[in-house]
Amino acid sequence: MKNLQKAQQEIEAIKKRLQAALQAKRAAIASLPKNTLALEHGQQLEASADALDTAIINLDDAITMISEACQ
Repeated sequence: MKNLQKAQQEIEAIKKRLQAALQAKRAAIASLPKNTLALEHGQQLEASADALDTAIINLDDAITMISEACQ
């Protein structure tokens, strides 16, 4: 049980770091000129942000599952 709780804490810490990275990525996207978003670089930034968002959602799911396993 203690190992699961430790794993959950580690995942929560990773999630926070990913959320910070996502915020930075979104800020970078917001600062781009509108015409740049249509270019490959802008599309890559948006795809990267979407991937981070998906990773965060998956970590939320993992945290929930671990919490349920601890009950």
